[in-house]
Amino acid sequence: MKHATSALLLPQPNLSYQITWDGKASFTVKAAMKCSCNNGQKVIWNKLVWGKGGILARKCSVKDISVEQIKTGAVVGGKPEFQVTIFNACPCLQSKVKLACKGFQSAEKIDPAKVLVVAGDECSLPHGSFIAPFSGYGFYYAWDSQFSLKPISSQPQCTKRKDPRNQFRMA
Repeated sequence: MKHATSALLLPQPNLSYQITWDGKASFTVKAAMKCSCNNGQKVIWNKLVWGKGGILARKCSVKDISVEQIKTGAVVGGKPEFQVTIFNACPCLQSKVKLACKGFQSAEKIDPAKVLVVAGDECSLPHGSFIAPFSGYGFYYAWDSQFSLKPISSQPQCTKRKDPRNQFRMA
């Protein structure tokens, strides 16, 4: 049986992110710019990233969650296997992620305590699971065809940052 995974992805080639996890559900994220810019360009960059409406200042929602599915080429129980990645494009942790998954089933065993909870036409991450900022949560299933998996709700976990130029705290 395959387990769910979570991985850090860097969405911008000129930004790097350092995420520190406290072992519970709190993250510290530091963003750094990779460029040789003059002071005027740095001011503009800080406003675009940290200013009102900037990438790291905006509010997050379920609209920041996307789902991608690919056929792995493997066959499980006579059915093709699919790899699902649920991606969080928000600078905040997202918990209580729910997907519309009408009729979802799998020939491949899916552990509801570790991978995915299926309840009628809704699927959710296991209790206590979350998707870190700019990261993905993945799992596998096998069936005759790909199921439609669409984000319907999530709970962003953002708090105010102390120094808007170099770090913010999520809990």
